[in-house]
Amino acid sequence: MKILNGNRYYERSDIAKYYKSACNCLLDPSAIEKKGENYFNFPIDFLYSADTEEMEQIKLGIAKFNNTLSWEFSTESALNLTRIEKCYQTLYISASQKIDNQTFKKTHLENITPELVSKYESWLSSIGTEIFFSFFTYQ
Repeated sequence: MKILNGNRYYERSDIAKYYKSACNCLLDPSAIEKKGENYFNFPIDFLYSADTEEMEQIKLGIAKFNNTLSWEFSTESALNLTRIEKCYQTLYISASQKIDNQTFKKTHLENITPELVSKYESWLSSIGTEIFFSFFTYQ
């Protein structure tokens, strides 16, 4: 990481380090618990109970954000937080396009539609994106 004119700039190696840390948080969620339960838009305890398929969807969210940031390096040698935040916002999924795990689990099997599954997967993916982004915003 470089600091120029008081602004932090993240290089490829910083992004790779944070990507690895975000992935490791799925193995050990206690690593992000110190940020506080009100820091995230999802209950951190969910990471302890998520099954393999749910974890894969969360990893997909981390990978999407990583790919988005990687594309930025095709024209930049380092990214400031403003640029990283813009990338994060491009991946943002509105609340109307997501459904959390408690609501999804309460849904009767006959009422589960492909659209509902898609909304649940969007919620899981947004968890991954949010975890990865937190490494840039929480110091």
